Amino acid sequence: MKSVFLCGAHSVGKTTLLASLAQEQRFKGYKREQELARGIIKQQKLKRDDFDHQKHPDAFERLQLDILQKQNEVEERNTKEGVPYLMDRGIDPLVYARYYLGEEAYKRLLDNPWAGTSLERYRSKSSRLFVIEPHQQCIEDDGVRVRPNLKELQEFTRVMKKTLDENRINYTIIHDLDIRRRVQVVLEATKT
Repeated sequence: MKSVFLCGAHSVGKTTLLASLAQEQRFKGYKREQELARGIIKQQKLKRDDFDHQKHPDAFERLQLDILQKQNEVEERNTKEGVPYLMDRGIDPLVYARYYLGEEAYKRLLDNPWAGTSLERYRSKSSRLFVIEPHQQCIEDDGVRVRPNLKELQEFTRVMKKTLDENRINYTIIHDLDIRRRVQVVLEATKT
C-alpha cells in the first residue's frame, strides 16, 4: 500500500485512528497527513457561519473545492516523491457537496480535474480507502465545522458509500468503536 485514506463524516474518529495507525510498525515509514479542512478554514479566517451550507451555499461549495484542491496537491506531492502516506480524508469534499448541497453541486465538483485525478488514485491498487461509521460516543462539536448529530452522520455515511460505489472505488467499512479493533481492521485490509 502506498496510500491509506480514512474517510467518513466529521466526528467519527478519523484523526484518532490516524494517530493510532502511525504507531503501528507496518506504517512506520508512512507520512501522516492530517485533515486539511480545519487548516483551510483557519487560514481563510472563516467562522462556521461564513460557510453555513444553508445560509451561504456558494461559500460552502467553494470551501469543498478548496479542500479538494489542497488534498489533491498533497496526494500528488506524495505520489511524485514516492512517499507512502496515511491521509485523514479522501473523497469527503465530494460527499459534503452532494449531501449538503445536492446533486448539481456534487456534479460541479466531480467535473473538476482535481476530482478526476483523486478518483483515479483512489481506484489504484496501491491505495486503500476506509469508511468509518459514526457512533454517538465520538460526536463532539469542535466549534469549527458543521454541528453533528448521529442521524445526520449516518445519512452522510450512506451517501459516501453510494458515491464510492458509483465511482467504482473499493473500500472497507469500519463498524467498530473500539480503537484497537479499528486499527486491526486497517492492518488486516492492508496486508500484502
